[in-house]
Amino acid sequence: MWAPVRNWKDHRTDVQARRLVHERESLLSGRYAFELQARRIPVPPWAWVSALAHSSRDQLVELSANVRPRSWRPHDPAARWQAAAAFLAMELLTTADLSGWELEHLQRQAVLPFELGEVSSTAGTSWIKPAEFVRGVRGAVARFRDGSYPQ
Repeated sequence: MWAPVRNWKDHRTDVQARRLVHERESLLSGRYAFELQARRIPVPPWAWVSALAHSSRDQLVELSANVRPRSWRPHDPAARWQAAAAFLAMELLTTADLSGWELEHLQRQAVLPFELGEVSSTAGTSWIKPAEFVRGVRGAVARFRDGSYPQ
């Protein structure tokens, strides 16, 4: 009598565990924002930051091609974050190509501090606006772009 209930609970737990593992893997590989977008779920700012920090070159190329998404709404915070991420993806790709620095190194140095929460706009603020994020990442990337070549 208890077996069907136990099996149902075990199945539900297995499904939830698989979903959690999949979400964590997609987050750490930079795919989470894209997956949310494909499911038409609003993408939070931190997911775009994660996409910039962990995406492969091909994923960044795809992201940079979407500077103006089809559903562009300039007053929509989600659209502004997507546009900021697309712009910064192009910035990272261009800097890596022109400077000789590895893309992964640029991602670690310029984007990861934002993802880890080491950077905030003002004391007591846990997150920043898209324009501040763009300025911060561009400033970090500029160190590599302006003549600092790998040795």
